[in-house]
Amino acid sequence: MNGSRGFDAPFFDDDEKALLTEFEAAIEDGRISAHSASGQERVRDEWKDVLAQSQKRKAVTLRLQERDITRIKTIARELGMPYQTYLASVIHRIATGRISER
Repeated sequence: MNGSRGFDAPFFDDDEKALLTEFEAAIEDGRISAHSASGQERVRDEWKDVLAQSQKRKAVTLRLQERDITRIKTIARELGMPYQTYLASVIHRIATGRISER
């Protein structure tokens, strides 16, 4: 896999990027075989857990100024992601202390 995921995923947070990097390293050094039946089951179970954690979401409603929404959509488009995903990413970074306004 030569250290490259083959795609750019700027919307992954640091924990998700670390998990993906560890997963790829485990396949490369033989700790996990993506080709064996047991390896496939282990991989599937790991990703099922990750997916379950990432899907725990709650809908919220925000009232924002139209010009802010327009700018957010522009930024998200430039990053190649849906604007709601971008907003969720920014809010997640604030909630985890990676962005601070204090």
